[in-house]
Amino acid sequence: MNLIEKYSNKEVPFRFNGVNLSFFLSQSLFSSYSIDNGTKLLLKTIAKEIAISKVNSIADVGCGVGVIGLSLKKKYPLLNITLQDRDALAISFSKENAWRNKIKDIIYSGDLALEGLEKNSQDLIISNLPAKAGETVLQDFINRSLVYLSVNGICIVVIVASLKDTILNAIRKTDAELIYTEDTREYSVFHFKKINNSETQAVKNDKTDLRECYIRDTTNFKIKKLQYTLKSVYNIPGFDTVPYHVDLTAHLLEKQTISGRTLFWNPEQGHLPLITHLANRGKITETVLASRDILQLKISKENLLDTFGYIGEDNLILKHICCPEALRLGVLQYAPTLQSPSQGKNIDSLQAPLPSVNKTKSTYDSVIISLDNSDETIMDNFLDITEPIGILIITGKSSNIATSIKNNKGWIQIVSRKYRGFRVVVFKKNSQV
Repeated sequence: MNLIEKYSNKEVPFRFNGVNLSFFLSQSLFSSYSIDNGTKLLLKTIAKEIAISKVNSIADVGCGVGVIGLSLKKKYPLLNITLQDRDALAISFSKENAWRNKIKDIIYSGDLALEGLEKNSQDLIISNLPAKAGETVLQDFINRSLVYLSVNGICIVVIVASLKDTILNAIRKTDAELIYTEDTREYSVFHFKKINNSETQAVKNDKTDLRECYIRDTTNFKIKKLQYTLKSVYNIPGFDTVPYHVDLTAHLLEKQTISGRTLFWNPEQGHLPLITHLANRGKITETVLASRDILQLKISKENLLDTFGYIGEDNLILKHICCPEALRLGVLQYAPTLQSPSQGKNIDSLQAPLPSVNKTKSTYDSVIISLDNSDETIMDNFLDITEPIGILIITGKSSNIATSIKNNKGWIQIVSRKYRGFRVVVFKKNSQV
């Protein structure tokens, strides 16, 4: 099963400024059934208001499946375009959609917003801003966008109409000039640039550290005898209370030892890695955090380093990957294939690059999965990378787990607990398979 077959629910046509394209959409990403009207409005204002002949470089921040950036690149092939999204699955879909539309020479970035860009480098910074980002994150984006704009660069953002005043006030607080706005009943678009057309001073290089704007709160938590302090971020569960699936797992860890090289898939705010270390202090020799979401990885890493002095950069590994299949392949990015689920045949004559497989297969003594949706292939994906005497713990909503563990060939269930619609299940490998 390839990336598109598993994660895409449909392919839709799209036309921008006389150019026809098509995009695979995903039920796991924003705007999963159609191209959203905010994206259409933003592109319309670019076509109407921006002299593209004077534009060289564009950063599409929070690119999703790549509609904005790829539409511009298809119409204007000489543009230098960066597609950036914190979700590795979005980056993979953007790559797939580039191949689908025969678009080449795109730069892809899985960093948080604006990280990794060079200061004063972008003629256009474009973003369909997420409504749930939080006011501090939105203000930070508006402030920092000026740093990365070229001397005459323009930042163009679209936001749901209910947050129009939030963005307008954020722009007014900066050294920026608002040059164009347009509103519909659903969305508002803003074009703004630096007031003084000069190079902006460099900002702190914070690609490694998590910026303060993302931190929502610092809270003390207690589960039975386990006590810890955890920083939380916006838009990830468990910022103010212990999630039920974490509480279930904490109780299970009283009798289940976790040791050796341990992998956490979807660490979220970091609750599960923290309680696992607290319950097995010193027994975990290496911690591997893996997720589609770079923000999950960064906040979990920060919480672990703040709490445990014996954890350092040498025994804490982050894997920003689009799906569990990537762990099974032993690659940092899952290489999609160019097959349409609806057509069942190769698209034109394009060839996706082959994955660069790590010949030294990574295996784990323990794997802990926080399941955020049902996945019938999840147990297969972790079978080959778990040690023969290793264990697998899956925790999440009972309905998701019931679907996901039906195909459990190669595993033996040893523990199962339920609580308020949530469940935690422990498996060991079946040595007879």
